[in-house]
Amino acid sequence: KLHPDSIHYPCCAAIMMRCAVCLLLAGVVHGLDDDGCLAQASLRVHDSPQQQEYSGPFAAQEAEAEDAQRQRERELKDAKYGEQMTLLMRDVLGREFGIQFRRSTPLRILMGSVCKRLGLEQSQAFFTHNGTQLNGDETPEAIGLVDQDIIVVDGKALQEEKAAQDKRERKAALAAQAKAEREAEEAEMMAKKEKKRMRVAKEAAKVQAQQKRQHMLKTRGEGTLRFVNEQGEEIQMSYKRENWLSGLMSLVCKRFGMDPAQARFYHKDAAIGPHDSIRSLGLSDDEVIDVKSTK
Repeated sequence: KLHPDSIHYPCCAAIMMRCAVCLLLAGVVHGLDDDGCLAQASLRVHDSPQQQEYSGPFAAQEAEAEDAQRQRERELKDAKYGEQMTLLMRDVLGREFGIQFRRSTPLRILMGSVCKRLGLEQSQAFFTHNGTQLNGDETPEAIGLVDQDIIVVDGKALQEEKAAQDKRERKAALAAQAKAEREAEEAEMMAKKEKKRMRVAKEAAKVQAQQKRQHMLKTRGEGTLRFVNEQGEEIQMSYKRENWLSGLMSLVCKRFGMDPAQARFYHKDAAIGPHDSIRSLGLSDDEVIDVKSTK
């Protein structure tokens, strides 16, 4: 007889498992049709129980059992903590995120999680819904919160952060305004400079053209006179200095729409006759000749 303490149980178990396999194979060889033997034939025996793999009906039954167990656990959680819902958390800085929570769970759990996420002291933070401050001992179900409701998070640290953000935004706005004003002033200054440059260029071009014209007229022996009628209208004409002014007077009357027989020409109140000339009168370029009617 063997003493119980002298029995090595792992060795005995291994021997028994090998014997079972031998008997099972023997049954298959002799054509046994028993369904139990065929089902057990799908069991792959290993030296270690942790390495056993199952297939066939047993695996399906085990999966169903696990699903049922998980379903029971969900039902127990729903019964104890309430159904799951999503609440939207929004801080005073405009940041927003969603948190899954249960309807029958005290809100202090939610508040602690949100404060940890935002880096806030829970004792210095407060939560509101539609302007009403929430109590940590209350539950979403008790105060009528529904899925996707918004809870506003506020506190000293958030207010300080918001004040700093507002200060930065005001500073940036002032800087942008100052920049825009500088750019507007520079643009106005550039426009004035360009306008002045164009005016100077225009005057220079006018003077240059006039000088060129005077040179040409002098070369050709001509002079320029300015004729002004009683209505203030002005005509500038060029004419040979040696020629009588009768032809020029007729042309001026035609331009003014006057009858030559009723037109009189004066230079500094001195009458000018048709047989006078620019040279005989000693007229310079751009001298003004007044044209008056006798009607």
